[in-house]
Amino acid sequence: MSIEEKLREYHGYVRNSVGKWKSQLDISEESIGKILNYLEIFNGRKIRKILRDAVNQNKKLIGSNSCYIFKLGPLGKSGEILAYEFFHTFRNYKHKLKEIWEIPQLPENSKIVFIDDLVGTGTQSVKQLKKLSQMLNPSHSGYLLCLCATPQGIKKIEENTTISVIPGVILKEKTHQHLNDKCNNFNSTEKNFLRDLNARLQDPGRGYYANVGLLLAFYFTVPNNTLPIIWKDNASYKDDSGNQRHWRALLPRDY
Repeated sequence: MSIEEKLREYHGYVRNSVGKWKSQLDISEESIGKILNYLEIFNGRKIRKILRDAVNQNKKLIGSNSCYIFKLGPLGKSGEILAYEFFHTFRNYKHKLKEIWEIPQLPENSKIVFIDDLVGTGTQSVKQLKKLSQMLNPSHSGYLLCLCATPQGIKKIEENTTISVIPGVILKEKTHQHLNDKCNNFNSTEKNFLRDLNARLQDPGRGYYANVGLLLAFYFTVPNNTLPIIWKDNASYKDDSGNQRHWRALLPRDY
């Protein structure tokens, strides 16, 4: 599959926009090629396979009569899309889908499974899951089934909430966290360039953008833990000459 074909898997990609995006990067063609090659886009087929594998490995839990499934996030956002993919894959589980407000009404010893797309640093997930945990009855057990998660994020959730994480893909430091010192996908010069440029694009106080260093997208959105050079469209920044510019994203993120 060519780079252009891969990028088209993302629903917000504008055809043949790679050239304009590349023109903003003051780095070698070889380095740009590495960014594009390491960028992963999870299409519907891949997402359903990840969900299928995760469920099969936890069939005793998710297949039990006492298990109920909940989508996270507002209407129309990634949680709802992911829930659609889940129940498209497991049509016989549709009766398990419940709304958040129904949690306190569920029977004793229920298994509560929340579905989400990604756990990055775990900070936002902990905030959200702590609130949801307050709705669980003492006999309930809570789980987070997510497409992808970093080991740091999993640890943070499980140390700071009563929720257990079921990850589909573990985004390891050596393989997926491209700016981590343990990852050798980019050399030190490339890492420093990416850290500097992404720091210019990120919002103040959102340092995890540059620190985690992910290069992945789902067909419906790009996680904000992915490097901002990929998704942060129209962001105002200063180039090396001090000129004010606006970044043109490769895969613009709508939400």
